Amino acid sequence: MTEEFLHLFDRVPLVDQHAARCMAKVVKADMRQIVLPDNLKAIGSQVFSSLAFVKELFLPNSVQTIRRGAFLGWFGIEELSSQLRVIPEHAFEICTIKHLDIPEAVLFVRERAFYLCRCLEWVRFNGRPVSIAEDAFDECTSLSRITVMEGDVPYFRTILPKRLHSILKEVGS
Repeated sequence: MTEEFLHLFDRVPLVDQHAARCMAKVVKADMRQIVLPDNLKAIGSQVFSSLAFVKELFLPNSVQTIRRGAFLGWFGIEELSSQLRVIPEHAFEICTIKHLDIPEAVLFVRERAFYLCRCLEWVRFNGRPVSIAEDAFDECTSLSRITVMEGDVPYFRTILPKRLHSILKEVGS
């Protein structure tokens, strides 16, 4: 397999379904990365849903919004890092993401954001979101650790469902 990657949509502020259809015509089955442009602000609903071949997605810090189901059923993704403020409903539902590093900027993790992400092993919160939906991590059967910053365990016990309290750890523990 060749070490290829794809830089997409270098001058657009929003990747929508039409742009994704154009992308589908140029993407090769052996590409493993998608690199989005630094000026991208938003990703539309179900734009990257059901991609099977891409293992890494680099969301630039400029992305502030992703719409509902943007990555629904993405079976190739293994890691995600971004500066999103809101992780919307069903955004990564049924994805094969393994590791999730949630940046300080995230304020809300909405309903079923990571539902059925059965490969998800760990989540690290680098800040204090205002809320995490009760079902945001439902059916994440491999989830064995949620790491939070030092001193934040009591806070997270107030916003995470009780069934996740046993896997809640502080950085370094």
